[in-house]
Amino acid sequence: MLPLAAAAQQGTAGWYLTDYVFKDGSLQKESLLMGTSSKLKDVISYTGAKGKIEITHKRFDVASGKLLHGVTYEVSWTDPSSLLEPGKNYTVDYELKTKVSNPWKAPQQSVYFNQGLNGVYFTTADGVKYITKFLKATPTTEKVVAKGSKGQKREIQVNMGSGFSAIYKFEWREGGVPATTAPAVVNNGNKPGWYLINYVFKDGSLQKESLLMGTSSKMNDVISYKGAKGKIDITHNRFDVASGKLLHSLKYEVSWTDPSDILEPGMVYSVDFERTTTESNPWKAPQQTVNFNQGISGVYFITADGIKFLNKDLKSKLTMEKPVTRGTKGQKREIQVNIGSGFSAIYKYEWRE
Repeated sequence: MLPLAAAAQQGTAGWYLTDYVFKDGSLQKESLLMGTSSKLKDVISYTGAKGKIEITHKRFDVASGKLLHGVTYEVSWTDPSSLLEPGKNYTVDYELKTKVSNPWKAPQQSVYFNQGLNGVYFTTADGVKYITKFLKATPTTEKVVAKGSKGQKREIQVNMGSGFSAIYKFEWREGGVPATTAPAVVNNGNKPGWYLINYVFKDGSLQKESLLMGTSSKMNDVISYKGAKGKIDITHNRFDVASGKLLHSLKYEVSWTDPSDILEPGMVYSVDFERTTTESNPWKAPQQTVNFNQGISGVYFITADGIKFLNKDLKSKLTMEKPVTRGTKGQKREIQVNIGSGFSAIYKYEWRE
């Protein structure tokens, strides 16, 4: 018997935040005015970033270019908790402001957790769950969070109307720590560049038995982590299966800052990076890198003295070895923070004009 299970399975049971997705409702669409041959054009667009966006919907007469109707409204919200524990209620701060009404009003909004047949809405103190007018409030879940089963998925949707929504994805875990906070940028911007669209954490946790080479002795490797985006502690222990004795161990901590949410061509960018080994028995922390997948070999973030493969403890600013190049509309790229032991933080970008 092993003395301990993987540390990633210790801690609080609950729904852990695993991902964030922004649904972009932007469109340009022509249609006929009912019963006539007149063409209308609807244009829906937005500006802003996660937590605060401004949405505009305009309708034009195609022949004359005249603006017929329109609305501009701003939605602000806070991220929900990254851990939802059963038996508890949770809140978000939410604000809706209409800036232009000609004569349209802002469409209905809601914040919703897909638990149960009809879901659980976040409601205001006076019970409002469908937001249809100016509001600045702290909606709270109308029911407590229910227990899940291992690996089950749920999500909180912030529905902003006009086809826009912010989706926070959760997974039930019996214990552990959230590996991601919702970082994605939703700014269309007004300049060409690589725009951050998502963040993914690759979890290297494992328990694996193997034979000691040339013998019949079994070993059990346990790799686990704790922490959150920007700072995690990784532990790798190797035990003798028969006796439970710890043979080798390693603990190290990696801290990093998020890269820029917009990468402009011709520019170089930096991240702060730190690695600290807290236990070495006798293993050393594995190699780390930060890489942008531009070109055949990629572009590494390097130290001031040119080191790109990080093989020892350090605290340094890492800067791209080459400037960012232009892309083509819709092209995807990513920055990978390779933390070692199978763990990585992946920032996904898309080229926008």
